Amino acid sequence: MAIAVSEFSGKLNMPPRGAEAAPTQIRAQFPTPRLTLRHINYFIHAANQQSVVRAAETLNISPAAVSGAIAYLEKFLAADLFVRRHARGLVLTDFGQKFLVEARALLAQANDLERLSQAQPAPQTRRLNIGCLGDIAAYILPPLVSDFTRLVPGTEVSWVTAEHGTLIERLNDGTIDLAMFLDFERSPTFVTTELRSTPALCVLPPRHRFAKRRAVSLASLADEAFILLDIPGTREYFLSIFAAAGIEPRIVHYARSAEMVRSMVANDFGYSLLNFWPPGHSSSNNTPVYRPLADGIPPSQLIAARPFKCRSPQLIDNFLRHAVPLIRSIPFAAAVVA
Repeated sequence: MAIAVSEFSGKLNMPPRGAEAAPTQIRAQFPTPRLTLRHINYFIHAANQQSVVRAAETLNISPAAVSGAIAYLEKFLAADLFVRRHARGLVLTDFGQKFLVEARALLAQANDLERLSQAQPAPQTRRLNIGCLGDIAAYILPPLVSDFTRLVPGTEVSWVTAEHGTLIERLNDGTIDLAMFLDFERSPTFVTTELRSTPALCVLPPRHRFAKRRAVSLASLADEAFILLDIPGTREYFLSIFAAAGIEPRIVHYARSAEMVRSMVANDFGYSLLNFWPPGHSSSNNTPVYRPLADGIPPSQLIAARPFKCRSPQLIDNFLRHAVPLIRSIPFAAAVVA
């Protein structure tokens, strides 16, 4: 009986077939990284400052430590992160730009993990960097940021205003977390959230013969002077509307801002197209008249875009949940003037 128990116990303690390989498989799936957060942090500061010396001063360490971290990363990755130029300092390579986006996301996730610790119960400041089209920013950013920072204490929101192409570049290089612009083109590299519809409206002088019509066709305006909002992306979008309608506009003026377009239309320089009109605006004897297009043009959308791997995704989600209803309540673009 004793032998039987011993044999049984021996069989009971034997691992099942293939079980001996399990620990090795687990180790293979989660290997210990050879890159440390210190390497990542030094690289990010060097990229932000475009200088080893300035990065070292910001971190209060020696320049040799920053240079060493960059050299280690480049050797490990087998790729250059920077081009060293005496006049311009450190300039990121294409690979360095991509690595910077990933590095910032990784460091942000590490900071989020630290905030889960009970050893740090004190609230910490969360930062959000956003961008917005310049002509729209004045109408949506101040009320949006003011309300959000009031409702979410401990949050700092900074913003930049720029044209469509610049906002795309800043999203790609990681200098902003979120950008709000019109969806003239949607990049597959971004996660997008629709904020509201922004159909193109025909902008007419207040005493124009079509000013009292409910809608205006582009064909009826083909021979009249057209003022083009000459901003990259926006320009191509408005010209595509004419192309879709089979019309070639008679462009006589170019304007670099929507505000200039409105002023020129109000003073009888011609008509134009815009995707939004100022909140609180109403037609009068000295302001433009806005009318929907009768050409069945699909409306554009004001969207918020962010990289798939973004910093502080929970903070951005909270911001967007607050942004959508507020932006939809602002009377621009979709409103129809009586």
